[in-house]
Amino acid sequence: MGTRGYYSYRHKRRNCCRYNPFDSYPDGLGLDLLGQIPTDPEAFHRWLENSRKLCEKWYDKADKGIESSDWEVRDVAPHNDLFIEWVYEMDLDLLIFSIDGLPMYCLDHMPPSDIFVDSVTFDHYNIRAPAAGMPEEYSYTRKLVCPPPQVPHSSLDSFTRLTEGQPPTSLHVLIFRPINLLHSEATCTKTLELLIGALLHEQRFSQTLRKLPAQTYDNISPQALWLMYVLTQLAICPSYYNNRLWSMDVRLGRFWWPRAHICVRPSTHLHDEDNLRHSMTELVTEIMKPTNSDDPDLRRPSIVYGIAFSLLKCVLIRVDRENGGAFRYTEGAYSVG
Repeated sequence: MGTRGYYSYRHKRRNCCRYNPFDSYPDGLGLDLLGQIPTDPEAFHRWLENSRKLCEKWYDKADKGIESSDWEVRDVAPHNDLFIEWVYEMDLDLLIFSIDGLPMYCLDHMPPSDIFVDSVTFDHYNIRAPAAGMPEEYSYTRKLVCPPPQVPHSSLDSFTRLTEGQPPTSLHVLIFRPINLLHSEATCTKTLELLIGALLHEQRFSQTLRKLPAQTYDNISPQALWLMYVLTQLAICPSYYNNRLWSMDVRLGRFWWPRAHICVRPSTHLHDEDNLRHSMTELVTEIMKPTNSDDPDLRRPSIVYGIAFSLLKCVLIRVDRENGGAFRYTEGAYSVG
């Protein structure tokens, strides 16, 4: 029985795919594909344009209902299963070469054949990943560079005014808890780590995290937003099985209120100081909005906590609603990334 696989070209959020019935492992089909990608910059540019035209050609045929025995057009790329052991994708827009749905190499600067084969391994979640010793010049991460969005000066001015120039504080001071966890708190923390680890063991979530640096909030993928929501639910809400929690049909707004005293703002670029401060200021603006409700269960308490969360980093703030929205905040902490 042959080692079956797929290879595809991704262009304009669609995939032009072809089935390979045998020898699909990296030193078979993988090296064949590597040999087709030019190393000379001018030759690569011509190959790239021709590959994009190929995709456009088959997209047009697919839209007209014309089927082919060689190529098929899919909105979602092929994935590994019991019968498909290897999947290769050449993203003609991001210029990333992926294996088994996970980004690996720079398409316009592919490694030589020996490094290409030797670098195909797994990470500590047993998910496909480049080897730790692979030279950085070939890594896909060079393509995931998205400049931080500009933020309004008014937001930064509000940050300075509302914090009164105070520096960040430690987490235990912010939430009035001792530095050392109680036994019950340590147990909850370990359980949460276990749940998050099990979640990230799934390939689709590893892929989401690896491509996250190329996204701003305005173009963030539904998968990334949904993963933020699920992790927020796991960390904040009572632990119980809820079918709705695992459904991507959940409508996600700009702010989430998992509890009456906790507001979450999904964010990106929290490593950038201006974007971090802008996220905190927007949280305060949301928290300070009147509820206009006579129901005591829906009224917001005087102290509300806000969380700016980007999957890669998070920051916690404590807002005093009775003091005009003045707040304190923690240092940004790196999270699941």
